[in-house]
Amino acid sequence: MRYTYIFIGLTPSERALLESMMALDSGGGDELVPVAKPEEANLIVANGDDASVVECLRAGNPQALIVLVGQPPRSLPFDLPVLRRPLELQAVAEVPAQLDWPEDRDTAAPASLNPVSTLRRRPCRRAPPGPSASAPR
Repeated sequence: MRYTYIFIGLTPSERALLESMMALDSGGGDELVPVAKPEEANLIVANGDDASVVECLRAGNPQALIVLVGQPPRSLPFDLPVLRRPLELQAVAEVPAQLDWPEDRDTAAPASLNPVSTLRRRPCRRAPPGPSASAPR
């Protein structure tokens, strides 16, 4: 089957490690493909340090599997798998293998396949209204 994933808010070294593991996992018959939008992902691997970002991702794609990286706040209303920093190869290999991957979800390739934008895309954060920080005073 084809499964899609996206990384949100990770460091370049975290993305590199996770991407290499995704490439290795693809050899087992299932295809793991990056996408540009969290709404199209079967798996979202996100920086878990900000509860509002995690809640936004969950609301935008309630069927996605979500794995958090870092130290998630205790205020999250749901229990998600966590990869602690610094990432360790064994944990990175074990956590995705333990996920309950969907069997019946439409996993056709989305139109927005784009690994470069996938790695740099930011979640939906809403900035408070007000003057820009770079605006003259």
